[in-house]
Amino acid sequence: MNDEALRINFSRNLRYSCSFFKSVSAVSRKLAINRQQFELYITGKVFPSRSTMKKICDFFGVEENEITLPEDTYKAVFMGRRTKGGLRDIISSSIEQLVGDFEVYRRELRNYLGYYYCCYYSCGRPGYIIRSLVKIEEKDGLFFVVTLDRLVDPNNRDVSNFLFRRNGVLFKNTSRLIIYDLEPRVGRTPSMTILFPTNRNRVTVLTGVHTTISGGFSQKPFSTRIVYQFIGIKPNVREHLRRCGVFHRDSDEISPEIKVRIENSIAAGSYVLTPHE
Repeated sequence: MNDEALRINFSRNLRYSCSFFKSVSAVSRKLAINRQQFELYITGKVFPSRSTMKKICDFFGVEENEITLPEDTYKAVFMGRRTKGGLRDIISSSIEQLVGDFEVYRRELRNYLGYYYCCYYSCGRPGYIIRSLVKIEEKDGLFFVVTLDRLVDPNNRDVSNFLFRRNGVLFKNTSRLIIYDLEPRVGRTPSMTILFPTNRNRVTVLTGVHTTISGGFSQKPFSTRIVYQFIGIKPNVREHLRRCGVFHRDSDEISPEIKVRIENSIAAGSYVLTPHE
């Protein structure tokens, strides 16, 4: 294949690769390549230097000899790489489309890193409140949520069979925080939580609505108000986990402020469940 064919293939494949991101400008910023210079590569007017070519290929997860393949062949290679990348690549691409500039997105979500109590009313046990332990952490630029549920009375010492883990991902659109998670051992009970973000530098309480499917055989979908109460960046995890469990609504363990925020009564004239801000 002559140099002219390589240059044409590269420009077409580069444009195709960029189509999976918000814009060409977003890609050039991430690569730290001048936008005008990057446009010359896109249009096929200039072929990049060896070091720049390596930077571009590393960014898209392809080899240097692959990005100059004929367009149809490259598309098959590129999509195969994306598929093998698994859930993390899919989430990364989805977030890119939803929130735009990754650096702005990361700066905003870093404000929410740390541990929380998560409180909401149980579907399976009417009149009881579930308090779980939640950790929000950053890995490779993405934000993951681990939720630990103790679905027993915390005074019961035998809790080994009642500790459940849910793995999820956190992202933010223009105005709301969104968590999607599921219980990995059985691959079911997915849930989605939508929270009001905070305008304060220090996170204290986040309120929102939690939608999921009840456990057991019924698998009923339900929604409930939910509260995330910030504990700290590095708290005593064992101690806080011991305070988690299922509590009767009259229990003094759950503060009155939290009870008000998670109450699921619907105001007169309203027909939908919305968060208490």
